Amino acid sequence: MRTNKIKKNNRKQNSYFAVIFFLIFNFNSFCQNIQNTLIETWTNGNWQNSMTLSNTYDSNQYLTNYLIKTWDTNSNTWKNSNQYNYVNNSLGNPTQLIIQNWDVSNTWVNSQKYVYTYNSNNKIITNLIQTWTNGNWQNSMTLSNTYDSNQYLTNYLIKTWDTNSNTWKNSNQYNYVNNSLGNPTQLIIQNWDVSNTWVNSQKYVYTYNSNNKIITNLIQTWTNGNWQNSMTLSNTYDSNQYLTNYLIKTWDTNSNTWKNSNQYNYVNNSLGNPTQLIIQNWDVSNTWVNSQKYTYNYVPALSVENFNFEKRIIAYPNPANDIITITTSNDNESVFYIIDQSGKIIKSGILSMVDTNINIEALPKGIYFIKINKQNVKFIKE
Repeated sequence: MRTNKIKKNNRKQNSYFAVIFFLIFNFNSFCQNIQNTLIETWTNGNWQNSMTLSNTYDSNQYLTNYLIKTWDTNSNTWKNSNQYNYVNNSLGNPTQLIIQNWDVSNTWVNSQKYVYTYNSNNKIITNLIQTWTNGNWQNSMTLSNTYDSNQYLTNYLIKTWDTNSNTWKNSNQYNYVNNSLGNPTQLIIQNWDVSNTWVNSQKYVYTYNSNNKIITNLIQTWTNGNWQNSMTLSNTYDSNQYLTNYLIKTWDTNSNTWKNSNQYNYVNNSLGNPTQLIIQNWDVSNTWVNSQKYTYNYVPALSVENFNFEKRIIAYPNPANDIITITTSNDNESVFYIIDQSGKIIKSGILSMVDTNINIEALPKGIYFIKINKQNVKFIKE
């Protein structure tokens, strides 16, 4: 699910960690496979087509192809953009993923390859990422997971390939503290710096309700030797414990108070899967303003065994100008793409288990989309 290499984070990037992307997982009792997703943007008081995402499954309901199309406003038609081709093992876990881009000659061109390995408990232990360069697959990144005796994730290590020495170099690590149920109560992210030491970057502190759902996530950044408030993320659930609202607030250092930033309002079906998501931004007039709408359609349910868990993406901030951080509580790696309005992939990389920092400083000003797994989020580069 990505194209270019992720560059190793440096000290300069640490000062921008307040810019956050939060990826929430709301695991309900039964979840269906998404068949397609229509993404629309709020433009001049109306919802306008933006992207469509289509999934293809095999007879076991394992995902085999994920196709992205973008809306062409000139022809008022959908145009191919990217596709993701999966090879799965007998348990439905991907052992290989090849990502391809639709090029100007109207053909699919290789971009990236992911090769996954698992332990005996069906947990990912390594993910080798290679990029298609001059007709060959070249090493790019390796992602390694460490679990405790309960198979709870304790460390997630990212290394990048150094083409000068032909060796793997440390990049970032994510250290987890889990509760007795295996849910993280704290995460500390560290970057490998020029002095060859691990340096603190961000801390996440999670709280849960009695149903083991995340209710708050306090995010702090390491600044001048101390943890400083950055963001707070709050979830609201209905009586069925289905997520209905996700609220992001940022810390205002002038007033030392939390300020509204973005909210995500969900409408769910009887199984707790979202049928609609409307994203709103808090504007300068202190009101919620529409930003994006997601409409989900699902594969008809065949049996309990065919239900898969579906991820939900939340993007923050919008606009952004320097660093975007992608946050996830998943224990499977995912790939992100930054796509421009023409459907061209500008940048790509690997999501860590909880946080990945993306430097967008070099991007020209304009509208972009971040694609993660089966969903996309629009952002504006200022």
